[in-house]
Formats: sequence, C-alpha cells, structure tokens
Amino acid sequence: MTSNGQYVYISGKKEPGKVYISWDFWKKTCWEDVSATIAHELTHAVQHLTSDEGKFGCTVEREYEAYMAKFYVLMETGRTDILIDSWSGVYNPKTGKIWKNELWKALKEAYASCPEY
Repeated sequence: MTSNGQYVYISGKKEPGKVYISWDFWKKTCWEDVSATIAHELTHAVQHLTSDEGKFGCTVEREYEAYMAKFYVLMETGRTDILIDSWSGVYNPKTGKIWKNELWKALKEAYASCPEY
C-alpha cells in the first residue's frame, strides 16, 4: 500500500468495500491519526455507495470532503498538533478553523490528474 489508508471496492458494483490501514502507519502513529485516516476512507465509502455514477472515480471535491472528515476527527480528539505539523498551510491554530480555499487549492494541485467535480 502506497498510502496510509485506502478504501477498496469492486468497480461497477454498489456494494460496500473495505478500508485498509497501512501496518507501518498503524505502528508509528497515534490512535487519533489512525481514526482520522479511517474517517477519511469511510467518507470515500459513503461517496461510492451513494454515487449515481456508473463508474466511481477520484475528484478534488471527494478528496476535499474526505480531508474535512479527517480534520474534524483530529480537532475533536484534541490533536490539532497533527494539523499544525502536516497541514499548517490550511489550518489556522489561532481560530481553530480550516482555510477552505487553501485546502481546495492544495488538493487541486495534489490531485491534478482528477477532475474537480
């Protein structure tokens, strides 16, 4: 697995898939970060199961929603230090808010091969 987590499903079927977490990630990080990654991947599961598309794929919008779920878990579990360390360009520690436009721009760049919507 090349990422910390992944949602895997059978293409063309509206059946639940599985969420996988990298064992290396699991061993080296805290439970809050693992939980946030699971929230991110479960967001993709909901997107897949509720999509009207015949073929489900990557979009910047879907990644945005998944990252917002991840950030919510980190904020609710008091682990804003992880946001500051990994996402300082999109998280304002003074206000506790995510700069949504900056997040969109960062994801648009990171997922350049995916359409926006």
